[in-house]
Amino acid sequence: MVILDDRSSDICRALAAQDKVYPLNDAMEVMDNLMALDTKSISLDDARDYIKALAPWIKDDQIE
Repeated sequence: MVILDDRSSDICRALAAQDKVYPLNDAMEVMDNLMALDTKSISLDDARDYIKALAPWIKDDQIE
């Protein structure tokens, strides 16, 4: 069940519009993989590519 209000982010609104079920385990795996990214051992461009592969909804200007 999705409840959208004035605090809902654009990402949450876009995901809710797809009317799909997203298993929590999948989301946790993506989060764990993002958190484990070692930005000191790879280039920024490679890191961006990795992040975009894991989370394609993230815009390039959101990656720092």
